[in-house]
Amino acid sequence: MFRRSCSRSSVGNAGRWREPSRHGRASVGWRGPPRLGCRSNFISAWFRRWTTEIAVTDRRVILKHGFIRRATMEMNMAKVESIDVDQTLTGRLFNYGNFTIRGTGSSFETLRMIDEPLKLRTTVTTS
Repeated sequence: MFRRSCSRSSVGNAGRWREPSRHGRASVGWRGPPRLGCRSNFISAWFRRWTTEIAVTDRRVILKHGFIRRATMEMNMAKVESIDVDQTLTGRLFNYGNFTIRGTGSSFETLRMIDEPLKLRTTVTTS
């Protein structure tokens, strides 16, 4: 009869679980943590996106991010000196990246892992 118990393998496959298969041989497979890690990454990214606001008007750029600790940056369009967009290979494939806006003087703000950074750059530069 098939038994549903799992036993931890102490030799060889450290970190893997061994389950008895239907034919009596043990099969090796991962349990729990990778699935939990994937879900927590998704929830973290969703929460960061949910708590970030970007507004571009004809007079200023407004960046807000954070939930409990809220950071807000407003910059007049006349004070915008340069805009930097950094994208990795996966960022280019999935259309996300880092957006840095620099003002005159030493003020700058970086938004990490935002959606469509090139579109945002175009919006800021043409306004």
